[in-house]
Amino acid sequence: MGSAAGVLLSSFCFVHFVLSSSDPIALSIPPSLYWDGVDGSWSTFHVQVGTPGQTVRLLPGTSANAGNAIWAVIPEGCSATYNANISNCANERGYVFKSNTSTTWSSERLSNGGLYELDTYVEGSLGYDGNAYYGFDTVSLGLEGSALPILHNQLVAGIASNNYWLGSLGISPIPHNFTTLDSPVRSMLSTLRETGQIASTSWGYTAGSSYLSSPVFGSLTLIITTPRTPANNAIRGGYDEAQLDASKTLSAIPFGADFTRDLMVDLQSITHNALGSSPLLSQGVSVFIDSMVTAMWLPIPVCKEFEKAFGLEWDSSSEMYLLSTSQHNALLDQNPTLTLTLGSGSKTVDIKFPYAAFDLEISPPLVSSKSYYFPLKQAQNESQYTLGRVFLQEAYVVADYDRQQFQVSQAAHPGTDVEQKITTLYPTDNNSTQSGSGSGSGSDDGKDSGIGTGTTAAIAVAAAAIAALTGIAVWFFLRRKKKSTARAELSGEEIYEHRSDEKDPDPSGTATPLFAEMGAEGTAIHEVGSESKVELDAPHATFYEMPDKGEVAEKDGFGVGTPQPIEMDASPRFELDGGYGGWEKAGSDR
Repeated sequence: MGSAAGVLLSSFCFVHFVLSSSDPIALSIPPSLYWDGVDGSWSTFHVQVGTPGQTVRLLPGTSANAGNAIWAVIPEGCSATYNANISNCANERGYVFKSNTSTTWSSERLSNGGLYELDTYVEGSLGYDGNAYYGFDTVSLGLEGSALPILHNQLVAGIASNNYWLGSLGISPIPHNFTTLDSPVRSMLSTLRETGQIASTSWGYTAGSSYLSSPVFGSLTLIITTPRTPANNAIRGGYDEAQLDASKTLSAIPFGADFTRDLMVDLQSITHNALGSSPLLSQGVSVFIDSMVTAMWLPIPVCKEFEKAFGLEWDSSSEMYLLSTSQHNALLDQNPTLTLTLGSGSKTVDIKFPYAAFDLEISPPLVSSKSYYFPLKQAQNESQYTLGRVFLQEAYVVADYDRQQFQVSQAAHPGTDVEQKITTLYPTDNNSTQSGSGSGSGSDDGKDSGIGTGTTAAIAVAAAAIAALTGIAVWFFLRRKKKSTARAELSGEEIYEHRSDEKDPDPSGTATPLFAEMGAEGTAIHEVGSESKVELDAPHATFYEMPDKGEVAEKDGFGVGTPQPIEMDASPRFELDGGYGGWEKAGSDR
């Protein structure tokens, strides 16, 4: 156990504290050291929800509106009704959150007991929708004792849908709007901004790579703090430049015109290294980068080129490129390298992918039996063109919401012994050029040149005392003995006790003003309705979907009943405000 604790301690020190009082302090959320998922191996992050804190493992959610809340799987997602045949379901789904055991949970301000459709305006067009119990609770980033922010009265969505097997750590600054509330509900990022814990709204994220000979966990940098002084009374946002290849960076990409699809970039070509091969994509398309989904969604003609190049076959039943053992072995032997060329204006960057990045397995309940598959989907129209989480294994994305721009770089995959190199992103109204350790992207007139790649600050290794403290917190977390499963009553039904005895980590772990209800230039809002209701009339909270054209349909395998669902309005709503827009779900005043 001593060696394991040592690995955990070194890995957990993604949070680096700087001893100098003038240097910035990077507060990156440490990875959980687990590879989770049923459609691949994804690096998750620990978050505690409720009081006392219930630790869950979540995937970062970059989507503009699906990423505006914390999503946690609830006991219904592992009930005998829905996933009875999934062994150790709670652990496989990153553990469940039980709202009725939290003393700080509240849904009193919401109608219908907080049961609404998920805010998946973009992902819904790909077929990824669902319902959730919304409420407000305390959210703590990282594990207990990690010295990361604790947020009170934060919006939490309890999910059961298999469309989202793991919960989500939303990192969008867009607020969530309910028609029953007078004001928009702040996202986690906007809460950090409004409470003064950050002064610029930005993040840097790469999904990690489980397939490398020395697997590299994901990296999520939300904030950089600088000790406040009269000359520098600010806490700033930024990213970790050690995570990217500065020579392979496409910077200052403007956000998309539709704020719900902000991370839009031109995908100019896709090529591979087979001798004499032709491009898989030669006519550029605009694609949306979205960590909430797994696969790449590309035009059907492009998918046909993939089929010819790699011997793929489209399974119309599962709507996936499932691979037989022989197909899988042939691709391993071929071992192609794919290059995705991204562009913005006259600038381009090549992001290279080894075949191993696409060598994924998918398991029940998403398919009937475990199978290899190629993470490519056939997009029916341009609104579906998406680069999902598989893309973020080899790409590092930095989003700067103050300047409404982002950058994409080739991920560098540094080891845990590599020091962070922090680039500070100053708020647009900050005239200071000071950056703790002498770097920054500010200018004397307060207008930055954008997300710089050379402006960096080398952050010292963690202070011994704090490193030991955080390492011990992880060690104790994994050493807790199993508790016997407790039974609690929620509307007369059994629920699961949240447990901290998680599976062993992978042994190779060797805003600008706050975004308000309406944007000034056509940004729209979806409201959460207070009129339509979804009633719980089954033992484990069956969810419902509006039948399509009178036909009976199912949502996420949960069945259909007669009560009317709360659905997304087909037409955007417009309300006055000068800030960044937020989507509201459809309500009574359509």
